[in-house]
Amino acid sequence: MKKKAREEDFKVEGMTHRIFWTFVCVSILAIIYFNITELDDLKRLTAKFPEVSKTVKNTFLHTYKVAASLALVFADIILVGPFAYLSYFSDHIKPKPGKVINALSFFDLGLLSALIFTFWTISANFMVINAVSKNPSFMSRMIDNEILVIFLAALTVLWIFAVILKVYSYTSVQRRELCKYAIRF
Repeated sequence: MKKKAREEDFKVEGMTHRIFWTFVCVSILAIIYFNITELDDLKRLTAKFPEVSKTVKNTFLHTYKVAASLALVFADIILVGPFAYLSYFSDHIKPKPGKVINALSFFDLGLLSALIFTFWTISANFMVINAVSKNPSFMSRMIDNEILVIFLAALTVLWIFAVILKVYSYTSVQRRELCKYAIRF
């Protein structure tokens, strides 16, 4: 009995550990990617909007890299926060045994939502900058924008499906108990 419980604990902790470090690495790479965006590409992007004043364009040019990095960090914190809160305070509620989705905690699902959001922001930056760049990256010739969007949309739908499975891995009484800990906006 103790051996089985230890295996389950290790499996859950191992999953959280892997997802967390994947999320951290992807976020750091995203911030690096935002910060290596060339100023000339940003100038070409602002040139596409002649109706915007020169002051706003200059502000955009000088703050884009920092603003994109900070926005990504804050958005990731906002995405993970409610799931971390729910995971922490509902830890005493155990789902029905025997479900594969039980290997993921609510915190894991929050990390996955932030990871998917990070992928969306990387790809949005990738598509927009390569659309205006004089020398688009070789990856933009290999990856079609529509395929990238379809792939990320499929990941998002898969995440939504995982959240639904996780919620319904609890009994109806347990779900009502979980609602007490859910953050309402």
